Amino acid sequence: MCYSIRSRAPRQSTLPPASSPTSTSTPSTMTLNLQGKTFAGQSSIPKLPIPPLEETCGRYLRALEGLQDTAEHERTKAAVEEFLKGEGPRLQEKLKAYAADKARCVNRTARRI
Repeated sequence: MCYSIRSRAPRQSTLPPASSPTSTSTPSTMTLNLQGKTFAGQSSIPKLPIPPLEETCGRYLRALEGLQDTAEHERTKAAVEEFLKGEGPRLQEKLKAYAADKARCVNRTARRI
């Protein structure tokens, strides 16, 4: 049996309407109220530390091992070593300073550094 896409009923939105108690609406924007059950405990969750740069680079290299051939992986290792000896430590300190007064992990850090 074959169904046409047009014969299906339209899907219902799972987003709350603008008049719902979980959202607030202004003429130009709609923002969700973060005081609901999902985010109720956010203030009690401990802040995660920024891992050491060497550890982050090691994880990066391990993640790429199965995705690169030997020559590519050797070039990547060399680039990581250059990064660790060059601008990496400066950027790590800049990241730590930026994150020091933030309550949560920073998602837009790379754009601001």
